[in-house]
Amino acid sequence: MFRRVLITALLLLQLAVPALALTPDQAGSVRVQGASLAYRVYGSGEPLLLITGYGATMDAWPEALLADLSRSRKVIVFDNRGMAYSTASARPFSIELFAEDAAGLLRGLGLKRAAVLGWSMGSTVAQELALAHPDMVDKLVLYATDIENTDVLHALNRMSAPGEAPLAHLFPEAWRTAHPDYLEKMPAVGRPPSAEAVERQKQAIVRWGGTRSRLGRSHAPVLLVVGAGDSVTMPSKSREAAGLLGGPAWLAVFGNAGHGLMFQAPDDLARVVLDFLEVRQTVH
Repeated sequence: MFRRVLITALLLLQLAVPALALTPDQAGSVRVQGASLAYRVYGSGEPLLLITGYGATMDAWPEALLADLSRSRKVIVFDNRGMAYSTASARPFSIELFAEDAAGLLRGLGLKRAAVLGWSMGSTVAQELALAHPDMVDKLVLYATDIENTDVLHALNRMSAPGEAPLAHLFPEAWRTAHPDYLEKMPAVGRPPSAEAVERQKQAIVRWGGTRSRLGRSHAPVLLVVGAGDSVTMPSKSREAAGLLGGPAWLAVFGNAGHGLMFQAPDDLARVVLDFLEVRQTVH
């Protein structure tokens, strides 16, 4: 049995001031399974693939987070198929298809193996990638994850209800009250995704069967990150996932943070992620 380590990060989170505009070191597109996946690369070093969440594009990653991670890593961000700068085929979207897209992108960039960080829906894609292609995943960071779709779908329905402000659900109410200008400091989206593409992503989540019965087959080291006030993917889900994994797992719970903790504390998140990635010893 592998030992699990619980790291509870009780931090006084403050909304980061947007960083200066980052210029990617490389940008382009890779043809994968009938789709053209647009990507950007920042920095150099060991590769770290970031997989974004439902309805989001690669523009959503905070520049402060990318800047911190890319100081010591080759950080790769991309638009999922059909989103923003990426194209899609008529093939139905699925979480498993997104995982194959991620694998194809890595191959297209000449990478045999990478660390992978997935946010929200992207963390379910990362799980499927690690299960389908364990040889391609060095380490795994599951940020705001779940192992089934029920609670996530309930949250998406709440967020899309008439009169709701979807972005408000990313942050705890008390924090939003203390930071009334938080929307002004969110990353600018260059090309918003189409409503059709977002709906196709939602249907992929609806069809996803989850990983509860399969997660024990994954033996890659995993860091699970979640905000203590996350109302979309609750901390209990990350704790449950940590107990099901077949390899070493660390759980970092950020106090005062919600689903959008990367917007609240990008520097703190980057530090925890990099500390995890730099640990080389095996935990028994």
